[in-house]
Amino acid sequence: MKLTKLKSVALVLTVMVTSATATEYYKIDAQDGCAMSIIGSGYLKMKDLKTVEKGHGKFRVTGSVKSPDDGIRRNFVCNYRYNKVANWSMLEPGRTTHNRPSGHSNQDKNVAIGAGILAIAAIAAAANNDKSKAHAAGGNPFDDRPYLKRECRHNIKHHIEMAKKVKLTSAHLQNRRLSGEGFVIFDDGYERSLTYSCDFDRRGRIHDGNYHFRRR
Repeated sequence: MKLTKLKSVALVLTVMVTSATATEYYKIDAQDGCAMSIIGSGYLKMKDLKTVEKGHGKFRVTGSVKSPDDGIRRNFVCNYRYNKVANWSMLEPGRTTHNRPSGHSNQDKNVAIGAGILAIAAIAAAANNDKSKAHAAGGNPFDDRPYLKRECRHNIKHHIEMAKKVKLTSAHLQNRRLSGEGFVIFDDGYERSLTYSCDFDRRGRIHDGNYHFRRR
C-alpha cells in the first residue's frame, strides 16, 4: 500500500514538473513571437520582458522598446494566443497600462499604435454569427458588399481591446480580399486611424487578415 502511494505521489510530481517546464517553454515562445512582430515593425532595443499566462494557450507579454521615429522608449502589450501573435499595441511614453487614471483629460491618450492578425478562427466565429443573406439565398456573398464590411468590422472590433466602435470609411474588394481605411474609437473616447484587410473564403467567411492603427 505504501509503495502504491509513493508511486502515485511520484507520478503527480512528475506531471507537475513536466507541466511547469512546458509552461516556461510556451512563455519563451510567446516572447519570441511578440519580439519578432514588434521588432519587425521597426522598433528597437527591446527590454524588461515579462510574460503572464492568461489561460490555456494564451499569454500576455509586456516590455519596452525604442521608437524608430523619435527614439523615445515606449511600453508595449502583446497578446499571444494559440502559438501566434493575436495583437500588440504601443503605449504613449510613461504609460504602463491601457487604462488611464481617473481625472486625466482626453489629451492623456494611452494607446499610440497597434496591430493584429485576424487569423484565429475562434475569434472570427465568436465575433459575428451573421450569415450573408445573398449567400443563404444561393447568391454570391461577394455581391453583398455591406455584409463583407460588417463581417470585417465586427472581427476587428472584437480583436482590439477597449474598442468601442470601428468605422470603415473605405472598402476595396479584390478577388476575396476586402481592404481599406477607417478609424477606431476607444472606450475613453479617443480615436486612431485604421488600415485593414480581410481575406474571405469562398463561403464569405474571414480566414485571415490584419489591421494597423495609429494616431490620427
